[in-house]
Amino acid sequence: AGAGVDGVDAARLEQMVQTVDAGSVGARVVLVDGMVARIEGSDVAPEVNVAAWTDVDGDVQAEALQVLRSARETGLVHGDVFHKLNAAAMQDVCVVSVPAGVEIDKPIHLLSIATGIANSDATACHHPRIVVLARDNAKVAIVEQHVCLDDSTSAFVNSCTTVSPSRGATVEHALLSNLTADSYHIAGVYAAVPRDARYALCSVNTRARVSRTTAGINLYEPGADCSLYGLGLATKRATVDLHSRIIHGQKNCTSEQLQKNVAAERGHAIFRGRVIVNQGASQTDSQQLCKSLLLSSTAEVDAMPNLEIHCDDVKCTHGATVADLTEDELFYIQSRGLSEEVARFLLVNGFAEEILQKVPSSIGSDSIRSDVQDLARTMRSRPQDMATYSSV
Repeated sequence: AGAGVDGVDAARLEQMVQTVDAGSVGARVVLVDGMVARIEGSDVAPEVNVAAWTDVDGDVQAEALQVLRSARETGLVHGDVFHKLNAAAMQDVCVVSVPAGVEIDKPIHLLSIATGIANSDATACHHPRIVVLARDNAKVAIVEQHVCLDDSTSAFVNSCTTVSPSRGATVEHALLSNLTADSYHIAGVYAAVPRDARYALCSVNTRARVSRTTAGINLYEPGADCSLYGLGLATKRATVDLHSRIIHGQKNCTSEQLQKNVAAERGHAIFRGRVIVNQGASQTDSQQLCKSLLLSSTAEVDAMPNLEIHCDDVKCTHGATVADLTEDELFYIQSRGLSEEVARFLLVNGFAEEILQKVPSSIGSDSIRSDVQDLARTMRSRPQDMATYSSV
């Protein structure tokens, strides 16, 4: 096959792009090593702007630049060194802009492909940058998917996505990280949510040697709402890490967070969730929960939910659970005539499926389901007292 983008194998690139039916997405943007390589699909309103930085309309570019420089975003980053590294090293910006009142029925697919360094054992570094703008009462679903060109690729991907909904807008955002076992993914997601707007993030992390997602959400006007759902799959010697910071800055704001982790073999799953209710943010409704399955005596789970309340008249809950599959759960399914191996498969698969169903499209989630099912199939009967080695 001939060369593709900057020497990337064109046939392999086309094969990866075509794994998703073009009819299932409103538009597709393919980023190769952090740079917009192609944009296809036109099943969106003509006034919707999906483009690389150099092709963005002047007014949209000015707004995107203001968002990138926003003091609200800076406050959410809170000294994140990887955000600064992305800002210094990024080579392009993918911009998605949805005008006021426009509702897009099909999701916009942002496929970020990382390549390695030819004939070298060195790890390639890439810094994708994405900005999503949704004006008043607009509605859009974004599926951001990070993959490697092939199984031999070793890459360090430092992605940063900034979401800026206007009043009354709704943005559903799926962040799917499915790199190779020799790769590293540091993902930053930042959103400032105004009055009556809603932002929903579903992050799923599998395969990579180290995968860390940092989510910063600022509910800075009354009536703002956000939901954070996450799934981390830590197997072999992988580390899956989620750090979140939700700020309730004004009254009558709501937030919901559910993080699920599966740790097996020598995997390490980490959750550190922080909810801050500022002074004056009365009538806040916030729920935070982390559930983890610890399927091996050599795996680790660290769960650190954190709630800071600086005012009265709020309804806030937070908590964490870490456990192996219980004898009662296994017995219930086995009593229906199924083997213990099948029972383990069903329980692990069902545990993850609750989060995967939050992805606004089947794009990318099928391969992640396959990873979960492969893990579930490898689970075999073992003494239940091994679960006493759980660490929190």
